[in-house]
Amino acid sequence: MESLLVVGVDFEASSGEEEFNDCYSKVHVGDVLTVPGVIRGSRYVALRRQEGQTKYLATYDIESEELAHTIFKTPEWRALMADWDAKWGGHGAVGKFAWRYTKIYSSDAPKK
Repeated sequence: MESLLVVGVDFEASSGEEEFNDCYSKVHVGDVLTVPGVIRGSRYVALRRQEGQTKYLATYDIESEELAHTIFKTPEWRALMADWDAKWGGHGAVGKFAWRYTKIYSSDAPKK
């Protein structure tokens, strides 16, 4: 069954947020899609932040529940995150959480 990886990120530096967003959207999401089993990725920005809510959210559809449980241990994911941390770790980007969900229902019918 397809699963979802949800990642919450904040940018806490006083400058560089525009570059961070450009890199995340145009490079990082595409890089994540090269990891075997990652089907698609999306990014969101909070409309109105509430206390404890991250400003940015990324979602990745993962092909199976099994992979969702082990994806952080794959060599492809580890290499990707090492590169990302080298670029952004300590430079403003702070990962707050990574949650995993398994799909239990999907409405694929078009809206009328």
